[in-house]
This record gives sequence, structure tokens and C-alpha cells, in this order.
Amino acid sequence: MSTSNADASTGITATGGVNVITKSGSNDFHGSAFAYGRSSDFSARPNFGAIKPDYDREQYGAGMGGRVIKDKLFFFGNFENTRESSAISVATPYFPALSSYPAPYDQKSASIRGDWQFNSKTRASSGGRAIRI
Repeated sequence: MSTSNADASTGITATGGVNVITKSGSNDFHGSAFAYGRSSDFSARPNFGAIKPDYDREQYGAGMGGRVIKDKLFFFGNFENTRESSAISVATPYFPALSSYPAPYDQKSASIRGDWQFNSKTRASSGGRAIRI
């Protein structure tokens, strides 16, 4: 990531630039997976208060890459899901009955990339397309 004084590779911009490099497949099949979970059942009560904040978060995903045609055509794809259930606190004298409201979040995304190896020095790539599901 570059901000302000970026080099010539990012073009002329006053805000900044982001360079993203995606994974590519190979002749061998490789993959990985991850999972993260946080539940309000295991949360502490802030400042020893009477109630615990409502916050649950689940994240998981997997990625896999390999060959379609040995030494020529490769792929890499991944999937990720994030679900969150929380409550946003509201403190206002105008609506004393309103103390919090639910703020759910659910996002699924996937991407796939393809590469064609013409020879040892030339490779074409699809660029890795990310979509929200």
C-alpha cells in the first residue's frame, strides 16, 4: 500500500494506491482452510456490569489451487464467509426505552483465477475475479 508520495508504478494520484497479488495454481494440488469463532457466551462483563454485550462472530474459509493441464493451465480459487451478530448501544435522553438495537452482518465472497503458461517466459492470467455471493 502506498500513500501520498507513491512511485511511478501507481500513476499520478494524490490519494494512494493498493497493489494486490493473488495466488496462482501449480502442478501440485494445494489447499488451506481456516476458522475463527467468538461467542458472547465467553465474553466478560465490561466494568463488572450486570449484562454482557451481545457479540457473536464466525469466520471461515478455504482455498485450493492446482493444475488443469500439466505445465500449461492452472487454477486457484477460494471462499470466505463472515457472520456477525452484535448490538449497538444507544444512549439518548430523547428515547430512554431504546438502549440498543441489533446489527447483523453476513458476507460471503469467492474468487477464482486461471493461468495459462505459453512457455517458460510467458504467462497469461485471468487476474483473479472476486465476487460476493
